[in-house]
Amino acid sequence: MAQPPAPLFRDPIYDGAYHMVVGYVSGVRHDWSGPRHILHYTSADLYHWQVRGPVISDRPHEGPNVFAWRGSIWMITDTWRGLGVYRSDDAEHWEQQDNILAAGGKRRDDGVMGNHADVLVAGDRAYSSISRTPAGPGSRARTAIPCRTTNAVHPCRLLNSKSAMANWCVTATSHLTLSLDPSNKRLHMQTGNCSPQSEAYILKLRESPAFGASGFDFAGLREGMAARREPVDTSVSCTRADIDGIPGAWVFAQGADLDIRMLYLHGGGFVSGSSEFYLALAGRISTAARCAVLLPDYRLAPENPFPDGLEDCIRAYGWLRAMGPHGPARARATFIAGDSAGGGLTLATLFALRDRGHQLPLAAIALSPFADLTLTGESIRSEGQLDPIMHPGCLPDFVKRYVADADVHHPLVSPVFGDYSGIPPLLIQAGEHEIIRDDSVRVAAKARADGAEVELEIWPGMFHVFQSHEPLLPEGVQAIEHIASFMRSCMAE
Repeated sequence: MAQPPAPLFRDPIYDGAYHMVVGYVSGVRHDWSGPRHILHYTSADLYHWQVRGPVISDRPHEGPNVFAWRGSIWMITDTWRGLGVYRSDDAEHWEQQDNILAAGGKRRDDGVMGNHADVLVAGDRAYSSISRTPAGPGSRARTAIPCRTTNAVHPCRLLNSKSAMANWCVTATSHLTLSLDPSNKRLHMQTGNCSPQSEAYILKLRESPAFGASGFDFAGLREGMAARREPVDTSVSCTRADIDGIPGAWVFAQGADLDIRMLYLHGGGFVSGSSEFYLALAGRISTAARCAVLLPDYRLAPENPFPDGLEDCIRAYGWLRAMGPHGPARARATFIAGDSAGGGLTLATLFALRDRGHQLPLAAIALSPFADLTLTGESIRSEGQLDPIMHPGCLPDFVKRYVADADVHHPLVSPVFGDYSGIPPLLIQAGEHEIIRDDSVRVAAKARADGAEVELEIWPGMFHVFQSHEPLLPEGVQAIEHIASFMRSCMAE
């Protein structure tokens, strides 16, 4: 088989970047003969991709999709017979590990040139896709179904498993269309079709200006996010709680294990939001994860600027460990989660608990965390016209009201600058089209660099905290199930 050139592997096995290898056929004739071009891309943020180096196979319809994992180099080759998996320690000597989708290659008459496996690797986790190339001379369009491993211990078991795809699952309902722009040598990841419900909902959202587009309506924001939103499932219980002097609410579904508890920190830009507004989302999480969810009404800015709200969150977590929905009872497992400003507070609470020597939760979940109050993320500019929820103009107002005289670079204010060593596993979810998307990407990169376990999910086509919008979109259902699955996997370890 064709050997990939050594320069492709001169970098360390994991250099802090994301890697993806994409191939296409050029000079295509009717019989699909022609050179197979393989381009190796790297990215620091999953959105801006640059070519690192080309590989051209000397065998038609066959080319390497290469990635590094756990000290070895792995290659998946695309042939008429299917997909072959090879492993190497030096990029020169390759040993075949397995055949995947042995019957996957189809003739042109079947409408598909073949199946391709594209691989993206971040740290010690591998992400792959099975893609299809429409038949027809000159066709380069390819649709890829994003997948990831569900086995946290052996994320690449696909590569030596007889069951092939058994350990992989589709991570999003939409497809990605991959196309090469030769003018700037970047790979553009364009969303294909979201679910029809999401497409219609997003169009409706965009009929109204995003918050902040026509001024900062502070009073309107507070009023809106104080509204009570009942759980969709009327059997879910919602009871008021006195959390060591902090008002709040317990939410738990029928059959939930009340000794498995989540502290959920609501969003609202640090200046608005309430437990009442988050009853519906808490009910969804409780039902999916079979846990009790505690919603504290932490103090809000500007009346109570940093660090007052954070101190409430820290105190609420200590209370949750000892108190359940029905009174004193030690928790068997605890989690901290939050969205937007609450996502930032989730990360800051972890830092504070660790630094003060307190027991940490099993894991934490941050949904679209507002984690960089210096407002330097590129997505603030790139998604400014695409985010249907927040306009970039609102962000400085949130920061000014919350930070007051504090240092905006302080890790408890902007967790993107924090030290994640010793922090428990993190699941971070964000939408593709939100102005603070890069806060999630940068937090994940920093946490990985500091040795923390991180799962980052950027949902194609989605918007800020899409998991909370009712009626729940199909992507929201899947995202919440991912949260529940993540919690179960953390308890199983």
